[in-house]
Amino acid sequence: LRDVLLYESIDRALDLSDRQWNKKFHEIVDPLIIGEAKAKQTSSEEKVEDAPPTHSLETYAGTYEAEGYPDFAVRKNRDEFQARTVGSLDWSKLRHYHYNVFEWHWEDFDIWVKIQFLVNDNGEVDSVSIPIEPEVENVLFKRKQPELTDEIISAIVGEYLTPIDGITFTVSLKEEKIYIAQTGGSFEEIKPYKISNDMASFKIKRNRIDFVLDQGVAQKLTLKEPFMTLEASRKT
Repeated sequence: LRDVLLYESIDRALDLSDRQWNKKFHEIVDPLIIGEAKAKQTSSEEKVEDAPPTHSLETYAGTYEAEGYPDFAVRKNRDEFQARTVGSLDWSKLRHYHYNVFEWHWEDFDIWVKIQFLVNDNGEVDSVSIPIEPEVENVLFKRKQPELTDEIISAIVGEYLTPIDGITFTVSLKEEKIYIAQTGGSFEEIKPYKISNDMASFKIKRNRIDFVLDQGVAQKLTLKEPFMTLEASRKT
């Protein structure tokens, strides 16, 4: 309507003959409207019925990040789930479609966009694939690292004794980052992955380190490598 009125007004101001702008734009736009309606029908037909998600819905909530884009966030608001791009699109409905595929409602355009949550080797939801740019492949947003609190830092810093004689893990804080080293080795940064009341999980390369928390103190750590799991108890 905006363009039709503009061109019609210009033609009248210049005393030009009627060029039927309304008809021309209907010829352009009407097939697109029909196509949008068919897309909704196709989406409904392709849905796999009785195909639940792999995790409870609360598991998908959180903040995900991708370089060069606003963070993507998911939350539960009363009885429904919502998603947004932080500082960009406002909160709007996120509904389950099938398996780990969800539909995100872009209210400004009145379209439902399919996004897919991905699971890592440990069975955890750690990323989401979003068609946020129409000219490129889906953008992969990784679950954002949780922030380290002073309480968590204090709980895990220290020395941990392994069952292997002479091998000790030392966890330390340097410039607001957590590092770990084993006896005779150099310190390497470990990055927070998932933190709860009884567990603080960190990642280092392909490995993961879990700290078991009890009354505000990590009593042991478990190093999980692809071919080995090693436990170490806090040195008293």
